[in-house]
Amino acid sequence: MSLHVLRATAGKAGKSALPADAGGVQPRAAPLRITPRHAPGGRTGELWAGLHLPGINPEKLQQLAVCAQRFTPRVSLAPPDGLLLEVQGSLHLFAGVAGLRGALLAECLRLEVRPVLAFAPTALAALVMARAGKSLEVLEPAQLTGQLAPLPLSSLRWPEDTVARLARMGVRTIGAALRLPRAGFARRFGDAQLAMLDVLTGRTAEVRVTYRASVTSSRHATWAS
Repeated sequence: MSLHVLRATAGKAGKSALPADAGGVQPRAAPLRITPRHAPGGRTGELWAGLHLPGINPEKLQQLAVCAQRFTPRVSLAPPDGLLLEVQGSLHLFAGVAGLRGALLAECLRLEVRPVLAFAPTALAALVMARAGKSLEVLEPAQLTGQLAPLPLSSLRWPEDTVARLARMGVRTIGAALRLPRAGFARRFGDAQLAMLDVLTGRTAEVRVTYRASVTSSRHATWAS
């Protein structure tokens, strides 16, 4: 093969290896973009709003539950005086937790109820914080146990004799109960109480029933709005 043919063949191969508009420069790989879902420390779990509504009547509680479905489809009753909303997917609509808190409290004020409102990664934790009168915003699961620790056992609404027996042992807070040996706690105070602590702290997942309004409740909420 002649030198002229070799040069022509090499030229054709070089052109075919590059895009027509590459100008002889190899294209660079696009930079990797880290989305919030994969960003370090990003929250991909649930966030619950717990409302404690002392003295609310059942009809008003259901009316509030219907109105709460404007904020999220995942609304759950916690009778006789509690309401829970899973709001992680709704935060962007209210520019974060502060905006959502304001909107929820405004809705409660419109219905003439005054709740204690708390936010936590588990539904039971949000409800227990609100029952304890603490308007906390615990957004990270790693912070949950520390925020629950000083709360009184009475906020769990365990049987009175169980709370009294624990008090005689010097155990009066959730943190003190969590520090007890698990096996011994279950033997002395029951598996149900241990299971509740696990749900409270997120050790065990909790499945809550989503509230479904009756036709009458929906109409009543519509007329009141």
